[in-house]
Amino acid sequence: MEEYVREYRIALLVPTRKRPESVKRLLKSIEDTVNDKTSVTVYFYLDDDDFDTIRLIKSIKKRKTYDIKYMIGPRIIMSEMVNQLYPLTSEFILFFGADDIVFRTQGWDSILIEAVKEVSDGVGLFYGNDLVTTQHAPDFATHPILTREWVNVVGYVSPPYFACDYADTWLNDIADRCGRKFALPFINEHLHHTVGKASYDSTYAENRQKFVIDNVPLLYQKHSHEIEEAAQRIKEFISK
Repeated sequence: MEEYVREYRIALLVPTRKRPESVKRLLKSIEDTVNDKTSVTVYFYLDDDDFDTIRLIKSIKKRKTYDIKYMIGPRIIMSEMVNQLYPLTSEFILFFGADDIVFRTQGWDSILIEAVKEVSDGVGLFYGNDLVTTQHAPDFATHPILTREWVNVVGYVSPPYFACDYADTWLNDIADRCGRKFALPFINEHLHHTVGKASYDSTYAENRQKFVIDNVPLLYQKHSHEIEEAAQRIKEFISK
């Protein structure tokens, strides 16, 4: 188990590939909506062949407009990208983000931090409203927000199996089984191609191809016993 001091700040973990304009849009939305610019650090996993995004992030970091950290590495699946970013973080709040979201609610950082503080044992999955009404149930966390204590108990930020999709389903299933899912009144809009808010670009296409090759639904079923095991660990922790 990791030893840490609860630092009530937010680590926004962002896997990204070949979307520099989306990265700029995401960062601008953070700048426009946070109450406290020191409350959020954005962590990017950058593929080592994604030269345009690497150039952009390095340029933005030099200007010190945003608190940004990044790592450059080989192409790996999206689920594993956030796990690779985790060791860089010290924040207690871990937001499983994406380059195709934007924040719409003023002060969402304060809303999130205060909600996390209310959970005394520090274990929970929190989520905002992604404004998607046709792809999932209203109480589904498309971009789950975890805590460092959750990761301490479960052992990972994201299940390391999925090229796209299903990591969020996995984390929702854990939270639902142990009654630790909290909806919050802020909007992190998901500008996804399936709801007509983005074009179907090469990143979506590559992830989808990998999804089919790996047969992600079958992969999910193969490892589904791990969901119950994680939920049990949380139940045991919160009952102490």
